[in-house]
Amino acid sequence: MSRRVNQQLPEILKQFTPSLLESIQSNTISASEIRQLLQAVTVSLPHQPSLVLLIPAEAPYKYYRIDQQAIAFDKNSVPYLRPQFYFGFPTQLETEIVDQLFSGQTSSTKTALDGVFIKNTHPSSWGVLRLDNQVIALVYLGVNFRCPKPTEFIKDSCIHSGPKALYTN
Repeated sequence: MSRRVNQQLPEILKQFTPSLLESIQSNTISASEIRQLLQAVTVSLPHQPSLVLLIPAEAPYKYYRIDQQAIAFDKNSVPYLRPQFYFGFPTQLETEIVDQLFSGQTSSTKTALDGVFIKNTHPSSWGVLRLDNQVIALVYLGVNFRCPKPTEFIKDSCIHSGPKALYTN
């Protein structure tokens, strides 16, 4: 299943329009536009994968995360963004992977990581969005399917070590 997710991510990255990329870079993302893209990914692909964006934030935060849960609705049913903000990550491994990706380098690991952004114990893939040759956001595509732990009856650890190449738009 991870192989299929890996194959789908490059196609999904192509769906980010120039105007959406510019809004990500300037932190003026339209809730309705990003909502449409996130929903389209979930309903259009097998196993209902979810798409998550990690974007640099203004101080004192380091990043903010946009996914389906970050979209809320006001009393008139107009969508607005309620992103999750981070000062950093709880684990050194996830911090290193995120730092490498934001620097435009591919990153992989053979260690299980059930992080706040990257969960390689689920069928998943990750890449970057660029604008003017600058990384403006990280993209995580994952399926909400937990692989068996090595201590369970099925001895498959199902760790996705990361894409062999850096997927980008």
